[in-house]
Amino acid sequence: LGPEKFIESIKEYAPEFYPAIAIYYNRFMIASGTDDNDKYYTELKGLILKNINLFSRFEKYNLMLFLENSCDEKILSGRDFRIELHNIQKEMLSKKLYTSEDKDYFPLVRFRKIIRNALSINEIKWTEEFVKNYADKLPEVYRENMYNYARANLFFKAGKFESALENISKVKFEIYSMKFDVWVFKLCTEFELKYFEEALYTLDSYKHLLKSDVTTPLWMKKRFLNFIKYFQIILNNKMGKKSGKFSLTGLADEISANTDVLEKHWLIQKIAQQER
Repeated sequence: LGPEKFIESIKEYAPEFYPAIAIYYNRFMIASGTDDNDKYYTELKGLILKNINLFSRFEKYNLMLFLENSCDEKILSGRDFRIELHNIQKEMLSKKLYTSEDKDYFPLVRFRKIIRNALSINEIKWTEEFVKNYADKLPEVYRENMYNYARANLFFKAGKFESALENISKVKFEIYSMKFDVWVFKLCTEFELKYFEEALYTLDSYKHLLKSDVTTPLWMKKRFLNFIKYFQIILNNKMGKKSGKFSLTGLADEISANTDVLEKHWLIQKIAQQER
């Protein structure tokens, strides 16, 4: 008796246990990388949204997290699941399930993720409303930083790079995921403004800071190091500092295949612009 037939038998003989078992089974199949046709994701989403009221407040939060994480994994694997992720995040907000407990502050990293994903699919007005409605739910110590970060992203999306740089320069985060986000953002903005010498200086200062950083996990350092490696190649090419045999197309293919690099879509976009 295979696992799917076993779960179907539970549905028939012990229906009260079926939703939870089926949810965990489908989530496991997605996490194991065996959902190429999105069958398990579709089943998982349907099960969760249909049965969510059967669970406790904390369990509801975890179930929505299952869906958010599943979308993240799809995106990381190269699938364009950004619209689906946005819809799941809107569902989390509408159900007030963006925190594990009602009394909790809005998680900083989730706030950042919602902004960046929404802007990546051009939901600009929605993002402005989101920031206005939820910024005061962040921990007070992070609110001003996060407000400036959100404004910087909105300005960048609008092509107002001077304003983006002005706002991102006000942001100070020690949390590694946000710190690298700010570093990458500043480099991208300086590039867009054609502040190439400034970008070289910024790049050098970040490399020195990274050497003394003993708190950031190695996997995160690797993603940032890959970004600055590709960024420097693209920057050098833009400044006419090519060396030896060089293929922008080959570089774009390499970045596309690399799952451990920050801002890969921006890097590939800059390569495409240089190829024209």
